[in-house]
Amino acid sequence: LGTNDQDCGSSENGFKTKMIALIDYLRDSYAEDVPIIWAYNFAGYGCDDWAFEVIEQLGGEENGIYLFKMSREQNGANGHPSLEGHYAAADELVSFIKDKKLLY
Repeated sequence: LGTNDQDCGSSENGFKTKMIALIDYLRDSYAEDVPIIWAYNFAGYGCDDWAFEVIEQLGGEENGIYLFKMSREQNGANGHPSLEGHYAAADELVSFIKDKKLLY
């Protein structure tokens, strides 16, 4: 959810409803205490403000929902992230997970 939703004209209410449904699905499928990381900014800004509002509404980090701002990278085909960008993003995400002590 995010960049493509904005580009395809999602409404604010529709986006927020789908985001909450996704988080509920993850919680129901895995467990209430499994951390969720909302990564954003990689390919564009998307619906970030709406996502931030939902995460705040759902309790944010105190409720195990984390925001992770990725380094923006659009050096791949048609403005998408490149392979190298994906590797760099993976390294950033691993560092974030370790820094937040989210590994079990």
